[in-house]
Amino acid sequence: MQLPHLAPTYAAFLAAIELGPDAYDLLDRHKLYSFFRRCKKEGKFMMHAEGECDLRAIFIVTLITKTLNLPTDILAGVAETVLLSQSHEGGISNVIGGEAHGGFTFCGVAALALLGRLQ
Repeated sequence: MQLPHLAPTYAAFLAAIELGPDAYDLLDRHKLYSFFRRCKKEGKFMMHAEGECDLRAIFIVTLITKTLNLPTDILAGVAETVLLSQSHEGGISNVIGGEAHGGFTFCGVAALALLGRLQ
């Protein structure tokens, strides 16, 4: 009876990756994709229904979508959101115009790499 949330979804996904390719078939790709669609909000993703939008969510959805070959239409606008979040100091912020943070910079750069958008 827990609220679906991207953070534990990410942890469960990593556990499946660690178990190997046979474990991938245990993941319900359709339900994952449906969950991601419910979390989508204008080029961003909420961590859970009505939850915060941040670059952790973008990284998690991008990684799982690309790894499991889910439909990539869900990723429309994601790279642009990450690029707009780059701050004046060069790092990436959690919000457009905010201060850069190492964790969010990792999430943003990793998402751009997965999307083939690093320059």
